[in-house]
Amino acid sequence: MSAMADQLALFTPPVPARADHDGPGGSRDRDPDWPHTTWRFGPGREIEYRHREPTSPPPAAVLGGAWQWNPLVPGWRLDYPRPPFSLAPKGVASDRHGPKLLPPPGFLEIDRRRLAGRCPHCGQQSGGCWGGPGWHGWSDPRVAAAFETEEAAGRHCYGLTVIDVPGLGPLSPLSHFTRWGAGYCSACGAISWNDFRDPSSAYYRPPVKADCP
Repeated sequence: MSAMADQLALFTPPVPARADHDGPGGSRDRDPDWPHTTWRFGPGREIEYRHREPTSPPPAAVLGGAWQWNPLVPGWRLDYPRPPFSLAPKGVASDRHGPKLLPPPGFLEIDRRRLAGRCPHCGQQSGGCWGGPGWHGWSDPRVAAAFETEEAAGRHCYGLTVIDVPGLGPLSPLSHFTRWGAGYCSACGAISWNDFRDPSSAYYRPPVKADCP
C-alpha cells in the first residue's frame, strides 16, 4: 500500500508551499505604514507608537494602585507607587520543613509550580512585577541589620553567602526563613508574597477595590 501511495505521488501536482505569515493576520494583512504593528521608527529614528493614547477606559480603581497606558502592547498596566498595606508577616509557624513565616492577613497559599508563571488571580502570563522599598525585608531585624552591614562594607551577599549574625550565629541571610518578598500582577493588581526558606512558601491576595477597606 505504501509503495502504491509513493507511485501515485509522482502524478500528483505539487502544492506550492504556503508560509504561515501568508494567512489571515500574517504579513500580507499588515499595514505597511506600521511594519511592527504597534510601533515604528519616525523620521529621526525616534520611536512612534500607533496607539499612544488610550483606546479604552481604565479598569476599576485598585486600592493603592495607578493604571497606566502601555502603548507598546496596547493595554492598561497597574503600578503600585508603594505597597497599599503592610506586607510584614503576621507571625511565625512551623511545618515538617522547619520554621516558616505566616503571611499578612488576607493571603491565600498557592502552589507556584503549578501556575508556571501565571497570575493566580487572573491567569495572565508574565505580568508580574517585583517592588522596591517596602516590598521585601526580614522579620528578624538582626538578620536585616547584618545584611545591610555587609552590603555597606562592599561585601555583597549572594545566595550561599554565610555571615555571623550576633545572637543567631552563622547563617545565609538570603535564604533565611525570616526573609520575605512581595510583588504584584500588573494586569489585575493581585499581590504575591513568599518567604525564602527552602522549600519556599508562596501566597497571594486578590486585588482590593479602591472603595473597599
